[in-house]
Amino acid sequence: MKRLRLFSMLPVMLLMLFLWLPVSVNADDVVAILYVRVPADWTAPHVWAWDSAGNNAFLAWPGGVLEADPNNPGWFYIHLPVGMHNIVINDDGGTQTFDLRVNTMPAWVTVLSENDVDISYEPLTAGDFPLYIPRFTVYVRTPDHWIDPIITSWNRPAGAGAFMARPGLPLRRVGDWYTARIPYWADHVVITNHDGTEQTRNTAIQPTIGQPTTVWLLIDDDANVHVYYENPDFMAPLIYIRAQVPEGWEAPHLWAWLHPDGTNLFASWPGEPMTRDGDGYIMQIRGWVNSLIINANNGMVQTGDMHDVEIGRDVWILVLDADNFGFDYYEISELPATQDDVTDEVTHINDETEPLPPIDDANGQNNGRNNSLLMTILIGAGAIVFILVASLFIKKK
Repeated sequence: MKRLRLFSMLPVMLLMLFLWLPVSVNADDVVAILYVRVPADWTAPHVWAWDSAGNNAFLAWPGGVLEADPNNPGWFYIHLPVGMHNIVINDDGGTQTFDLRVNTMPAWVTVLSENDVDISYEPLTAGDFPLYIPRFTVYVRTPDHWIDPIITSWNRPAGAGAFMARPGLPLRRVGDWYTARIPYWADHVVITNHDGTEQTRNTAIQPTIGQPTTVWLLIDDDANVHVYYENPDFMAPLIYIRAQVPEGWEAPHLWAWLHPDGTNLFASWPGEPMTRDGDGYIMQIRGWVNSLIINANNGMVQTGDMHDVEIGRDVWILVLDADNFGFDYYEISELPATQDDVTDEVTHINDETEPLPPIDDANGQNNGRNNSLLMTILIGAGAIVFILVASLFIKKK
């Protein structure tokens, strides 16, 4: 009878393991806490962080949201991957500190002003540190007449809610979007207008467990939700970036971003390597960027910033040296004095040229999902073995 009762609990135990145990182990799972106190007139403190190799902790400026610690009024906190010792504290991308170096974590940073910062490695808060729960970011765009929308999220099989209070968590305004961070195990959401008169249906989302994930939700006038796993504002057509670089520039890379928004195309410097194409190099990218840098020799040599690149157009870049470079929208053999002063000998792209195969944006997500599924299966199998052994022991006794 005892063994029967034990087996009847098996589905519940496996579900709890799925919700609360980490399903993958990688460098991003190792985190440390950073505490920050900011001036009273700061409204939305953020942190931008990177490691000694130039890898960024976040995909886009202004970085991660600092959360208020309810047990220590005036203090905000964030969990950062270990090794992110370089930080900038900013007020939603506006007022910001200079580059700060945090030698170890936990650390307590007091921002008196943008030019006056104190860092302490002795505790300045009381009580236990807030528990780290992996989360992912949700961005929401609502109809114009919606005000102060609220998000509710939960795990459908278990019914576990992400937030204690109902109707949920108020979304925070960031530019044209609202945003929130929700636990990695949540797979359904509902968005509600502040007065409760309008809300969406239960909407399924599929975060990549154990991997950095961002979900974008567009709500139309009928409260229908359209789900995206890349920013729909950046779903521009693919374009080609071609570059000619000097001899001695080995393994040229492309670094690209949207100015002045600050959203980077690649996660870390020096960007992604370009592919050899005859005497030059080529790369196919999403065409929402408007600023470029060509660099080589592992980022040791580079051009300056090339701003004002037209969005959605193929670009040819000619680099003579680090101080002499230029770009145009046709193949160029010399540097134009200005973008309007192009020689008559430019050659248009050959329409018969075989294009590069399109980028498969799903590969990375699929690999992440497969790895996460394998780990989940292994954890489940281990739980089953443990329960079988325990049941045999009980029967024997």
